[in-house]
Amino acid sequence: MIRKFLSVAIASLLGGSVGSASWRIEANEDSIEVETTERLPLMRVLAYPAEGGGSEPIVAWEGEGDGVIRFARKQQGFDLLFRRFELVDGEKGTPVEGGARWVTGFSSVDRSPPFDLAIGRNGKKGLAANHGLVDPVALGVRHLARNLTLKSFVTPDRADGPFFQEIDGVRVGLREGTVRALDRDLLAAAERGMTVTLVFYNAFDRGAPAGWPLIHPKTDRQGAPAAVGAFNTVTPEGTRCLRAALEFLSRRYLGPDGSHGRFHGLVMGNEVQSHWMWNNQGDADPDEVVRDYAVAVRLADLATRERHAGLPVYVSMDHYWAATHLPDAPGRTMPGRVFLEKFQAQAAKEGDFPWALALHPYPENLFEPDFWNDRDCTFSLTTPKISFKNLEVIVAAVERPGWAFETQPRRIALTEQGFNFLPRWPDAGQKQAAAYAMAWKKINAIPRIEVMHYHRHVDNPHEGGLKLGLRSEAPGSQTGLGEKRPIWDVFQAAGTPDEDAAFRFALPLIGAPDWATAAKSSPVAE
Repeated sequence: MIRKFLSVAIASLLGGSVGSASWRIEANEDSIEVETTERLPLMRVLAYPAEGGGSEPIVAWEGEGDGVIRFARKQQGFDLLFRRFELVDGEKGTPVEGGARWVTGFSSVDRSPPFDLAIGRNGKKGLAANHGLVDPVALGVRHLARNLTLKSFVTPDRADGPFFQEIDGVRVGLREGTVRALDRDLLAAAERGMTVTLVFYNAFDRGAPAGWPLIHPKTDRQGAPAAVGAFNTVTPEGTRCLRAALEFLSRRYLGPDGSHGRFHGLVMGNEVQSHWMWNNQGDADPDEVVRDYAVAVRLADLATRERHAGLPVYVSMDHYWAATHLPDAPGRTMPGRVFLEKFQAQAAKEGDFPWALALHPYPENLFEPDFWNDRDCTFSLTTPKISFKNLEVIVAAVERPGWAFETQPRRIALTEQGFNFLPRWPDAGQKQAAAYAMAWKKINAIPRIEVMHYHRHVDNPHEGGLKLGLRSEAPGSQTGLGEKRPIWDVFQAAGTPDEDAAFRFALPLIGAPDWATAAKSSPVAE
């Protein structure tokens, strides 16, 4: 039976207008239930396509509105779980109780397999490991970040291979090589007791044919600096391909037996407020960017939460908060504060769900690791940027009244950040290592930060000259593992009995008498 409806007030990040949900939708394996406060002699429930492309809705149910409405989940060949619903006065033909809403809860669905998804319970040490697991094991890593792109996974033009996902009666092909690699990587992590967070984003081929469904129709293929675009949630074909990937991932890797390995968190996209660079859909209005992105996150939530209620689906942000990296190009970026406020409002309007936050709190200058000297990172909700210096700001922002999902606060993970090794500094290795030591102490002083995935394991020559690795690169070598830097040993000692001894060198560099003083939390002003 559907849970008793609770009206939940949703406030904006900046203390703006407050709205309330007035109906609730839950799903199980075979049916969908709507609980409504309306009582009408004739009411219809319309199910609209996820992409909102103007297609005719399905009349999912029609009859007398009696408070609880139940109808079949599969209708006319479609799985209505992945559609928006609208209540309509059957006589007047007008919507009642607000706009279209999504399923927001599940009942009577086996979504609690016997394994622990709580990322923060086994220490906070994470790594973007890009050269095998020998180093991560030696380093005591508990959490791995693993990139996955839609184009490497889905084959819209062929579905005759061994792996596919059927979506609303259409078979969508999946690349065998990607599935096998995921199996291998996730099983290897499981054997070593490590969790894996998938970072799922939409890199694209500039030369793909016109109308290629994996590419958002408004993506500027030639102008996009990084060839990373928005998920295509605005056409039926694009939405179907995205759903295929998400539903296959959930079915294969969130099952109770773990026979193919498991993932434990899912980051959707990358640094979405900087959308021209990392979520390109051309020059776009912020409302449009958030609206289309919110559909992708919602589909991910529905696909994964049906299988496991505790798996976090993250929205992705960089370190800009009240500022942007392109202040003269408002169609290409927006402040993180604006992005998050708009996303929260969109989620609340269409039925809130337990989205989580993936933040990238790099130093204000990515080339300078000494974030404790950051000037643009203040302890205020109007700070231009958020680095490790002022992490308290993001916690304060999402802990404001109305921002929790029901009674649960938003989960926060740090899924990409690193500290540069600056060769022109005579003590470059010590500065880089000290930055990690300080960041580690800071996140462990803030319980709401669940994990920090350090980026990177080994330097990447394609990151604009940054040298963020625990090791240098070794092109042409068998392992690709170059020389260890001092940060390697500091990283290894983090969370062990050797931590204090290994970290002691950093205090004079930071200018603090002890770690309690260095990592002490500061109050956040409005």
